[in-house]
Amino acid sequence: MNEKHRKVQMWLEEVFLEDDVPQYEINERNLETLTKLMMKNRERDHDAEIIVADLNQKTLEYEAEAKRLSRILESVGLSTPSLSQSGTVSLRTLAEIATILEIKDVTTSSYILQMNNLTESMMETKKAHHVEAKQNEQLFTKTKAALIKAANLKRVLETLEDQSKKCRTRVGKEDQNNWIPA
Repeated sequence: MNEKHRKVQMWLEEVFLEDDVPQYEINERNLETLTKLMMKNRERDHDAEIIVADLNQKTLEYEAEAKRLSRILESVGLSTPSLSQSGTVSLRTLAEIATILEIKDVTTSSYILQMNNLTESMMETKKAHHVEAKQNEQLFTKTKAALIKAANLKRVLETLEDQSKKCRTRVGKEDQNNWIPA
């Protein structure tokens, strides 16, 4: 209980910083409750640290994107305030497309080359899809034929079983007719 109390007391001092830690009765139930509260509080603190780190990372990314957009504008002799709202939206759209296409520079030829690469990739995917669809169709046809054959075999088996029963019945009657008492 001393170790628990020491940990809880240290945590309370961290929480209250310069203020005095309020008095509390030291018993097993209170220490258990405070320990659970301490663990929850530390989990939440950890979660908050992760969120803050993520927000800091996003801030850096947004700042980098703003600098990149400014450099692009400066390279063509414009500044951000000189663009209309529509121009700003168009510029952001182009920047997003460049990011999606993973284009290093924003020349027209880079866009065209990347679009050609994407078109080629799309055609290869369509071709692979067509081949797969054809294979699926062949498998479906073979499966259908196998099911038909299985149904036919089942009918033949049933017919043979019926004939076998009839033959056994006939043979049984013939045996009874041919039986001669001794």
